Amino acid sequence: MASDEERRALFRAQFWADGFNERSDDPGRMPRLLDQWLDDDPPTAKFKIAAAVIRHLGSRRSLDVLHRFSSTAEWPSLEPFYRDAEYAVMRRSLV
Repeated sequence: MASDEERRALFRAQFWADGFNERSDDPGRMPRLLDQWLDDDPPTAKFKIAAAVIRHLGSRRSLDVLHRFSSTAEWPSLEPFYRDAEYAVMRRSLV
């Protein structure tokens, strides 16, 4: 079960992602920003938030932002979040 703080962080991330649609931003902008954000310091908490954003509104191409961590030592703990996002994106989008 997610803690209250995790739920708030996920809600804020989804709200942030929804803003891209409302402003009609370039669809490639969100994954670029997430990629830069994860480059700064990619702890598990940031990865979970990025996975939630991509699960909520990402495209198949934006999964690459998460998949680049597959060769890291942390991957076994990160993979369930990647798979969850991957499943949601594959169900929802064709590209």
